[in-house]
Amino acid sequence: MDSQPEDRRDLSPDLYGPGSGPQPTPWTSLSAINAGQVVHVALILRVSAKDLQNLQASLLRQIRSCEARLLPGMIIKYVYIDIESGRMDFEDRSQGTNDDLAHLDLPYQRDGGLHDMLEQAARKDRGFDMVICESADRLARLTYVNVKVEHELQRCGVELIAADEPQDSVGRKATKILLRRVKQAFGEMYAIQAMELAWEGTREHTMAGYNIGRAPYGYLPARERHPAPARAAQGATKTRLVADPQRGEVITEMFVLRVHDGMTFRQIAERFNADPDRYPPPVATREEGERRWRWPVVRDMLGNPKYTGHMVWNRSTYREGLTVRRKKRKKQLHPSQWVWSPQITHEPLIDLHTYRQAQMMESGRAGSRTGNEPNTHPATKHTYSLRSYVRCPECHRRMVGKDNNGRRYLTCRGPRNSDDQLTDRAPQHPGTVYIREESILAAVNDVINRRVFGPERAQLLAEQLAAAPAALHAQHLAALEAAQRRLADIERRQRSLTLDLEDADPADRAWRDQLRNRHRELETERLDVADRIGALQAKILDSPQQDTELLDTIPTTEINLAEMPIELQRQLYDALRLQVIMTSRTAATIKITLAGDGPAEAAIIARQDQQFAFDNADTAVDPHPHKRADAGRPRMRRGRCPS
Repeated sequence: MDSQPEDRRDLSPDLYGPGSGPQPTPWTSLSAINAGQVVHVALILRVSAKDLQNLQASLLRQIRSCEARLLPGMIIKYVYIDIESGRMDFEDRSQGTNDDLAHLDLPYQRDGGLHDMLEQAARKDRGFDMVICESADRLARLTYVNVKVEHELQRCGVELIAADEPQDSVGRKATKILLRRVKQAFGEMYAIQAMELAWEGTREHTMAGYNIGRAPYGYLPARERHPAPARAAQGATKTRLVADPQRGEVITEMFVLRVHDGMTFRQIAERFNADPDRYPPPVATREEGERRWRWPVVRDMLGNPKYTGHMVWNRSTYREGLTVRRKKRKKQLHPSQWVWSPQITHEPLIDLHTYRQAQMMESGRAGSRTGNEPNTHPATKHTYSLRSYVRCPECHRRMVGKDNNGRRYLTCRGPRNSDDQLTDRAPQHPGTVYIREESILAAVNDVINRRVFGPERAQLLAEQLAAAPAALHAQHLAALEAAQRRLADIERRQRSLTLDLEDADPADRAWRDQLRNRHRELETERLDVADRIGALQAKILDSPQQDTELLDTIPTTEINLAEMPIELQRQLYDALRLQVIMTSRTAATIKITLAGDGPAEAAIIARQDQQFAFDNADTAVDPHPHKRADAGRPRMRRGRCPS
């Protein structure tokens, strides 16, 4: 049954019959206007951030443009205003309040934002049948948001009209929709282009050596007159960095403590807090109470590449594609996306090599307790002396301790995701790798006794240093020969593909395209291998300078790690910067580095161990209460770790 008007008493009888009334259109609102009926209208306005735009002038302009579009019978009943970027994500729109416009003198009162308008349109008593905006790109800078709003209004029977679109009394919309889509595409293109140009301008700004934001700790800002005369007339400046005489030395010492002494972020912060006059704390960016050094601040400073003398930008971003979110989340970018100035633009506080070393130490013991005291967690049953010092032979991650029937093992289950599945970083990792802790401890004890505390340590070190250049040279030649063999193999394959392509049937386009694609892949790999060969040929192998006199500061003695208290063991490992890199389940590379205060600390620990052994000579004191009494220490060759 055809639907009938709810109340026909007010309708004229002349409307029934052919030729009566104006020409109808497919669109209800336009038909009502042509019939001389009253149509209630809602205006949707948008302005950008209040700090970047004259809100009063922009809103008045939009209101006048929309009022000029009104036809006889149209009455403005609602006005919806958003104060946000046109690239704001749809879900984050309409977060403004009327208080944001309280200081403005506008002819209409704000009835809400975009979402309020859509909610009102979905109601049966919505109070309006048409929405007018100044232009399609003023509603939003994203085509998706524009079309979504238009679609939601159409579902509710509400017409969306842009004030700058041509009027058509007949009511045809096809041409207007085409024009609207073109303008929406241009609006989005303009937003993308503006963002790209701004990004490229900031890149050039960085490569020229100008700083963005506050000067990092250790530097002072040196402001220069803006090169653009118009901007300079407004007082705009550009900033370069100059070294702070006092705080610059703090940064240099911070990197020395990190790279050469192996101190953690927390240890550096504690040392600096002990002498605030020598190491003045940075100015807090927000109210944080007492000014003092905190380990996250130390971590951020050690990760700042500007201390190398290069200007660097684009290390982090709040942007997620083209859209803008209300709640901005800072995202750290991969170092490959950082923008570096090609030349040094300000005085460096450290060299680039030292900075790279600091970054390589970044995750060495991440997630592991740095103290040597036992774990205070109530569920702790065992303490493992080699925790955080041993690396898995399969994935090179730190191995963790595990007790099995009184025997201690170092284990690794590999990198796993939240579903307890191995990740792509080590897809061939065994279920669990087990290595006896006492086996590794025996090898570490042998190396420390012979290489650090033994009487022949100087001779062993001299032999090692003499053999090091030859070993490095052999490794270098092996890498170069492997790369050259790979290059020859790639070139051979390319020649074979060229012959196949010449013999291929011209009509078999799929096969010819496959050959071409494979040839392009090989060409890309060939260029990479050629670059690697060039780098290897140009590389100069310089052996690092070694201070062999550090060994003379350590007394000659003999220690027994199996009988030493675990807390004292770990202090010794930290002083020697011990690293145990398992190359297989039965072999390991043990690295010891003497630097900074390490030798002096090792000497003190050795004397403490001797005193501990003397004090407990007549008493049965077990430094490992959870170790089985019958677990003997196996004999093993140097560098071999039987599991």
